[in-house]
Amino acid sequence: MKIPDIAFDLDGTLIDLISVFDQVLFEVHGIKIDESRRTRFDLSYCVDLTKNEIWSVIKRAMDRVNDIQIYLYAKNLIDYVYAFTEKPIKIITNRPIDKVAQTYDIVDRMCKRTPYELIINHRGFSKLTYMDGIEFMVEDRRKNAIEFAEAGKTVFLLSRSYNSLPKNTPRSIIVIESLKQVLDYFKSGY
Repeated sequence: MKIPDIAFDLDGTLIDLISVFDQVLFEVHGIKIDESRRTRFDLSYCVDLTKNEIWSVIKRAMDRVNDIQIYLYAKNLIDYVYAFTEKPIKIITNRPIDKVAQTYDIVDRMCKRTPYELIINHRGFSKLTYMDGIEFMVEDRRKNAIEFAEAGKTVFLLSRSYNSLPKNTPRSIIVIESLKQVLDYFKSGY
């Protein structure tokens, strides 16, 4: 069976940065987020903090590499895809340039001996810029998923409180609850 070329987002998709973010937010500002109110990751709409203060919390969370959990099935999925494609796993993430070392640390921990290509999109370009030849994307952000789908990509969108889709969602967006569903999709021969 051949698996088509696939790319992965990092935060919220392969690793759980939000839980560490929530811990740092509480430690630094005494703020606890009600998950039912979370509709975006940046939280500027529901907390009384500036964007700079929120970015400071995000960056502190990124520094806690050893506290960041790798999502269940992430490693299995990466290993499975690599076994069939024999190409380095492509990970495209929007992270600040000053967090490159921490980003490599978490990806090294997750991928172990599986080769990967890490693209850190620190300038805020569309991730589509880096997806030439990529047919599938695994993502957690609605905005990105819609953009990829409109460009002809098939997107596995992880269901999160902050990414509910409108009714006219492109059919090439497959909403999933866990990475196991991506693994099952490819194992079934789709």
